[in-house]
Amino acid sequence: MNHFEKFNNWVLDVYKSKGGSLKIDSKKPFTMEVVTNQGVPTGVNVDNLGSYPYLPITVFHSALFLLQTKGGSALKGDAMSHKLGEGDLPLDSIEGYIAYLVFGQEIGSSVFRKITPISRILEASGVCYKKAGKDDGYLHLAQ
Repeated sequence: MNHFEKFNNWVLDVYKSKGGSLKIDSKKPFTMEVVTNQGVPTGVNVDNLGSYPYLPITVFHSALFLLQTKGGSALKGDAMSHKLGEGDLPLDSIEGYIAYLVFGQEIGSSVFRKITPISRILEASGVCYKKAGKDDGYLHLAQ
């Protein structure tokens, strides 16, 4: 089973067996709720993104695609301190790639930070991990 299938199966399992809602542990725990269309997961709502809680499933698929094309590891990206395509928010970081490809943000623009729920959900699904100890700023594909 590839990473995409594993992630999709995990989201479907959360929807079917956990009532569609799951608490994700992190420094600041948050809850994700699976959004479906006729029983097919289309994305998740998270309660830590304020007035923009929806993350379409393409966000996670895009992150997995980027990780695969970069050999299994990619910089998460820092939208708090950088504009898209600059510094620690390059287009080949997860946050930069998703902002540009999925959300259509322009290079040089400010980006709404979404990396925490994206990375934590990918980690919770078992398809990704971050190195133990101090966060090195990268997300890695699980074997």
